[in-house]
Amino acid sequence: MAKPEFHVRQWSTSGFRAWGALGWVFGVGAALGGAVLCHSPAAPVVVMAALALGTFVAITVGTGVLTGSISLTFYHHLVAVLAVLSVALDAMHVGVLRYLDLAAVGLMAFLVCGRLGCLSVGCCHGQPRMKGIVYGPEHAQLGFPESLVGVPLAPVQAWEAGAALALTIASLGLLAGDSRPGVTFGFVLGGYSACRFWLEVARGDPGRRRWATFSEAQWTAAATGTAVALAVAAGLMPRQPVLLVAAVAPASLAGSASIRRTRRSVSPGHRPDPADSDLLAAIAGAELFPDRPVLVGCTGGNVHVSSGRSASPGGLVHHYGLSGHGGPLDEPTAVRLAGAIVRGRHPGGTGRLLAGPASVFHLVVTEPEQPVAVDGLP
Repeated sequence: MAKPEFHVRQWSTSGFRAWGALGWVFGVGAALGGAVLCHSPAAPVVVMAALALGTFVAITVGTGVLTGSISLTFYHHLVAVLAVLSVALDAMHVGVLRYLDLAAVGLMAFLVCGRLGCLSVGCCHGQPRMKGIVYGPEHAQLGFPESLVGVPLAPVQAWEAGAALALTIASLGLLAGDSRPGVTFGFVLGGYSACRFWLEVARGDPGRRRWATFSEAQWTAAATGTAVALAVAAGLMPRQPVLLVAAVAPASLAGSASIRRTRRSVSPGHRPDPADSDLLAAIAGAELFPDRPVLVGCTGGNVHVSSGRSASPGGLVHHYGLSGHGGPLDEPTAVRLAGAIVRGRHPGGTGRLLAGPASVFHLVVTEPEQPVAVDGLP
């Protein structure tokens, strides 16, 4: 699935475009199937499919004209498409909530293929880890970061595609069970928001906007769940248990994650979580080519790590930079992380941890011909 080009005999196209086209067909098919299950006319679904495609193209082209570059952000398109469809359905005098149910099913089905398209070209990729998907030079030619070529990454795109597929199947089950109009719509919005909130933790693509340690998508997910909960409380959506759980989940996850991060930031010398260890091991063990000797990543515990190596008369020298993201890195944590690097990747080397300005720590590890003891590190 991670092939950047899609070939059929003499014809070829971008894997992203091919998966996107397949996703549109899959989405329309799922929405039509949902209409059959809930005994609703199919004609409005066809109109919705055309409007959704037109909205998608208009936002993509408009963004390119205004910013000079094309950016495809699913949450932006999701909100815009649902807003346009709500107005159109009201103008057609059909059941707005029922057809928003079908629109939500179609959008989730589209996302299944859309994220597989991301997987094929390497966009929206995950953080480095011990095992994962590996991209090659052909992906770098399409804009994938060269520093991550050959580095195992979390297949977060495939995980999101799996979550979208599960939501699609569950939504069709709700429609087949004769659920009230609006239940499926709220379930999809809340369920996807909860999934997306946690999947964001594994995202590793650069340039993602953040406020108060949370990404833009995480804030949007929490706001979406809150909006669904308010709509239920105001009587705009049915009050059913499945809908209440889906509405409360994103905001609850955001609150628990915020409390956890606050406790970790005030607790000196905390041990890194498993995500930290996986990423540190991946960065420390990644093959660093001569033409790109530095690799940079961010752990699940918000610690930035850079690594590189060079030759010296005394042996091979590995150098690492450790710094905090969203707050300063305390010395006990830096010592523990440095010790994990030395023990895990350079058991025969000598490590020195140096404190620099702005709470940045530098770890220098020398690997001589004969193994020596680790100096000053646990």
